Amino acid sequence: HMNVTLLSLVAVGLHSFSPLFANVPSLTINNCKFINHYSSIIYSYKIPFRSYHIDHSLFNSILNTAINMDSIEDKTYTQTLVDRGDLPQFDVRNSLFMKCVSASEGGGIRMGSEISETIFTILYTGFTQCRALNGDAFYSQTRELVLMASCIDLCPNTAVYAKSKSSIRFTQATITNSRLDSPLSSNILEITRSNISKNTNQLNLKSTAYNLIMSNINYLSNTGP
Repeated sequence: HMNVTLLSLVAVGLHSFSPLFANVPSLTINNCKFINHYSSIIYSYKIPFRSYHIDHSLFNSILNTAINMDSIEDKTYTQTLVDRGDLPQFDVRNSLFMKCVSASEGGGIRMGSEISETIFTILYTGFTQCRALNGDAFYSQTRELVLMASCIDLCPNTAVYAKSKSSIRFTQATITNSRLDSPLSSNILEITRSNISKNTNQLNLKSTAYNLIMSNINYLSNTGP
């Protein structure tokens, strides 16, 4: 009966209300556990978020994208805009996303939009048994993306989706036992010292300036076209 109840909640969208942290410009989370939540833990939409840091934290069985971040759209200025040039950043470190689910984009994390200037970094972090319509582990549209010393495992639909204006860099990354079908598009695209094994289908790589670097990658027992 529990599975039917959860399915019904997902279908009508009732689980999407009242995130724990909504529309705050800066946030630091250390050594926290979030388990069995219907709604997102962090949600931000159309506000100028400056810096988010998540460290040594656990996200387990979140039913509507554990972290959902969207950059500002429809900017309107009535006076001269002065900016020091600081780019917003979002860091996720030493954390685990387990059984996080989204009915749309980004099971564990949904980050940015087509106009996002975020520098997005994922370090020493794991995603397992996460599911989404697109981007089981994370869905990212940012200026830069770094995935380093992190693991993605048992993601059955689309392991990751990433589109960046400047660069995407995967290093010491592990993607296993997942369905890839994963678009990676950026001006500079670099995958090094990584393990991509026991997956189905393929990574779809697009480097808009022909800067594509792939080295020291272990491909083992992948199947599909």
